[in-house]
Amino acid sequence: MLRMKNKSGNLLEKALNLSPNARAAIAHCLIQSLEEPSDLNHEKAWLKIAKKRWEEIERGEAQTVKWGAIKNSIVKKYAKPRVSR
Repeated sequence: MLRMKNKSGNLLEKALNLSPNARAAIAHCLIQSLEEPSDLNHEKAWLKIAKKRWEEIERGEAQTVKWGAIKNSIVKKYAKPRVSR
């Protein structure tokens, strides 16, 4: 593990003694604090798009595709051909 100086080392030690859920919450907050404001704007934009698409699905205006069909399409498109030996 990283060696940290006084205050940050003490803080890390205390955090590591917390429950897994508490550590996860702290990790999430710390990571989120590192994000650039533009990252947050992109996240808001994606959420807006996702909400719009969900509403279209709910109103029956959008056609859905099952994951199996999407996966098969991806595999077919990107799978490398097997070499016979």
